[in-house]
This record gives sequence, structure tokens and C-alpha cells, in this order.
Amino acid sequence: MQITNPQIDDILGLFSTTETGIREWDLSRGEVMFINQTLTLKPGECKAKISEYLASSNPANREALAIALAAGKGSVEYCREMPGGEKQWLREQFVSRGGKVFSRVEDITAIQAARESVRAEKKRFQNLVNAMHGFMFVFDADFNFRDVILPDHMSLLHPREELLKMNGRNIFSPEVSDLYVANIADSLATGKVNEIEYWLDMGNVRYHFNGRLVPNDGLVYVQIRDISDRVRRMEELVAARNKAEQADTMKSAFISNMSHEIRTPLNAIIGFTEVMADEDDSALRKEYLEIVHTNNDMLMRLIGDVLDLSRIESGKVEMAYAMTDAATLMSEVGQANQLSMRPGVELHIVPPDAQVWLYTDAKRVKQVYSTL
Repeated sequence: MQITNPQIDDILGLFSTTETGIREWDLSRGEVMFINQTLTLKPGECKAKISEYLASSNPANREALAIALAAGKGSVEYCREMPGGEKQWLREQFVSRGGKVFSRVEDITAIQAARESVRAEKKRFQNLVNAMHGFMFVFDADFNFRDVILPDHMSLLHPREELLKMNGRNIFSPEVSDLYVANIADSLATGKVNEIEYWLDMGNVRYHFNGRLVPNDGLVYVQIRDISDRVRRMEELVAARNKAEQADTMKSAFISNMSHEIRTPLNAIIGFTEVMADEDDSALRKEYLEIVHTNNDMLMRLIGDVLDLSRIESGKVEMAYAMTDAATLMSEVGQANQLSMRPGVELHIVPPDAQVWLYTDAKRVKQVYSTL
């Protein structure tokens, strides 16, 4: 159907810039019909009831289509279900002229399919981003932020919109910035994938990061992972290793010192035992016997210390707590350590004025004093 009156010619001129169908909507009669079209139509599509046409549109877009039609202005994109069951996406732009409503209708099914494809690709990409550990910065050769790619659950100290207006030197320290710039330049020049590690102080906490730089089309994509836990575990392992090495050194020193300590009471026991064999004075023999007993106790204590070292290493040390008289305990400590004093060192035991009872392991107390 071709209408050539001046009003319709004006409408045709208005829409002549694109290959589209042009429709007249007769609201009084409730009909819509094409007056000029380049769309591929099926039989019965040239003219239809407005109510039936609106009913064939997607419910999600139907209200917007009806509002634009009633107002005689506006542009609406909507989906229609065709008689054969296939879906058709249309873009309709409404205008009013002389009390009538006209529209330019364009089939955008292919455009909508491309949009859906892009949306699906973006969703797939975002799923990949969500699955990766960390996030991604995109820099140009001048260290300007070109993009910030984050998993859905992550946010940064600076919003993405702010970062896209910044240079990396506004965020990173001079040392880290120089590290980035050098590796960005190298990646762009050689096409190599570079890897860097650096730290940032945020508040009172130091965070460690790993950056993997991948060049692509004049830009560098940097996948960034927080490796603070890994660095912390490594530091703990190094500290544990150093502690173990220190303990091993102390154990070696302890054993070396113990061999000397054992010889002291052992020599005393052997020496005074030989002297006792030739001594007729009972008082002296008794004194020598006391010395032998004292050194014997010292020797047993030293052997016990060696055994305790093995128990400490195996985690089987047991404490035997009991009420102990402090004066008696210190006297025994003095007797046990008098003979092992280095030249020029004297040990003085000053007993308390009143009796003092301690709830302790007397044997462990003696061990502590013997190591001083």
C-alpha cells in the first residue's frame, strides 16, 4: 500500500536515512499497517490489530511499547514471537504528525544475537576472572592504568574509576614503580612473559604480591596474586630452621661441656677413693667418703641431665612437683656446685631468716643452677 499525500511524504523523508519499515498506527480504529517497508514480511503482516500486535510482543517490553505508542514519541526495543514460533527483535521509533502516530521499525534480530554473544563471552570471561587467584591490571608503555579486572567478590583500596585516571607511580613506591616500568618495557620489547615480586605496606601490615606480566597488542596485562601467606610461611620455616640450627649448636656445646663436667666428679671419686685406701685416720676417711658421695651425686645428676636432654628432644619431660624447704634446697645446690666453680668464682649460699617452703621440682631447680 502506497500513500502519497504530503503528510506521508514528510514522514517518509524523516525516516529515509535507513532501510526500515514505516508504519502508521490508527489508534481510533485500533489498526497498524505498513505504508512503506524494506523488511521481509510474511503474509498477513502488512496490517494487524494493535491489540493483537501488542499481545505478540515480549511481556517485559510490552508496557514500554504501549507507553511510547500512546505518547507518539520515543524509541523501544522489543521481542516478538512470530506465528512460526521464532523470535524477532525490533527497534521502533515513534513520531506524531497531524494527530497521527507513525513509526520506523527496524529488524535488529542479528544485532541482538551479537549482543547476546558478547554478553555470553563477557560472562565466560568474568567466570574465568572469578576462578583465578588474584586480579589483573592492564598498563600501557607509560605505566598508565588502562584497565582493572577484578573478580566479583573483590574490591581494591582505590575504585576502578579512579585507577583508570592514574599512573602507576601514583599508587606504588618509587622502588616498586621502577621494577614495574623496567619489566613492562622488557615485555613489550621482547614479547617475553616476566614475573616480579614486591611488597606494599598498608597501615601497619606488609603485604607481598606476585605479578605475572603478559604483553599483548601494545599493552601489558599483569596478573597479581597476594602471596603474603606463602612469604609468611617461608619466613616461619626459615625461623624454625635457624632455631633448630641454634638448638643443635647449643646441644653440641652442652655435650662438650658435659663431657668436661663429668670428668670433674669422676676424677674426684677416683682420686679420693685411692687416697682412702691408704688413709688410716678415720676422721679423714669419713671426710673423703663425704666428698666421694657428693661427687657421686654430682655425677648422677650430670648423667640425669644428659638423659633429660633426650627426653626434651622427644617431648617426654615430666615435672615432679613437691613441697621443698628452700634452705635445704639451696644448701644442696651449693654443695653440688662448689667443686665445679671456675677459678676466681665463688659461690655463697645465704639461707633465709625464716623457713620458706616452695612447691617446685627440686631436681629441675638444681639443673637450672648447674647450667648458670
